[in-house]
Amino acid sequence: MESKCSESADGDETFWYQPLANPGSSIRLIEIDPDTASDGTVQLHLFESTFLEEYTCLSYVWGQEHDGGGPFRILVNGKTFNVRCNLNNFLCVARRKYAKRRLWIDAICIDQANTPERNHQVQQMGNIYSRAKEVIAWLGNNCLAAEIIPRIDSRARHTARHLPADIWFYLWLFMSTVRPDCWGLCGNPSGKRNKRSTALKEAVRGYWARAWVTQEIALAKRVRLLVHDTEFDLTALDSARMRNFRPTFRALGELYATNTRHYKSQDQHLVELLNNYAWKECAIERDRVFSLLSLCVEGADIKVDY
Repeated sequence: MESKCSESADGDETFWYQPLANPGSSIRLIEIDPDTASDGTVQLHLFESTFLEEYTCLSYVWGQEHDGGGPFRILVNGKTFNVRCNLNNFLCVARRKYAKRRLWIDAICIDQANTPERNHQVQQMGNIYSRAKEVIAWLGNNCLAAEIIPRIDSRARHTARHLPADIWFYLWLFMSTVRPDCWGLCGNPSGKRNKRSTALKEAVRGYWARAWVTQEIALAKRVRLLVHDTEFDLTALDSARMRNFRPTFRALGELYATNTRHYKSQDQHLVELLNNYAWKECAIERDRVFSLLSLCVEGADIKVDY
């Protein structure tokens, strides 16, 4: 995909989008180059594709433009493109972990300055996330929090015998933050409190407070938590895989599965969802509505209009 260019303040060519050739059925995807540019800048390739392509979606918090000394320069198709701190941190990790994987990231794959395209692509967010192979839930670059995200191999996801007892506490910790109304009923399995658990809970709270995260996770086929460079497959909590687990954590899996099935059924009204998630945060107030359209009965009748 080629782009028009202009000169940026430092003399580099700035990336410009070309309109989608088939806006009704097209999306843009990226591939991250495993190698950086000569100056250490992350570089990626952006191209037009369709829902038939296998891809992974990113779910993350945008943050403020100047967080962490941002914005940060990356290269998109060889041209300068600015991103915010949290996304830049993800791209630095993804360059090593997910190089050449096809990703969909809203801040890059949607021309945010093109209002008609933005309206159309945001209207398609439900399709984009539900058709993705998986969703990566990026909780940030907190190394302390990353120390307690379990590294679980394929065998460990099928039997409790391979899981250290502490992992159950961390699973509970994540779930109690995501759904305090439900997960808290299971109780704290160990009563542990330490700096690492506090760091993880803060990371999850900041992530889950974002309005758009509700549908991004609810519609996902598979969810992979990523903190710094440590990941955990949240789908391992599926009740079918936990049938031999201790009752308390089998209940966690059943609650998780029930929760996602409930939202995918689209049998809730918008007013009910707005009431349930009134505490969610968004920079643009109308996103409170737009972020729930794929989960409610009225979604198809409400048009995104920025």
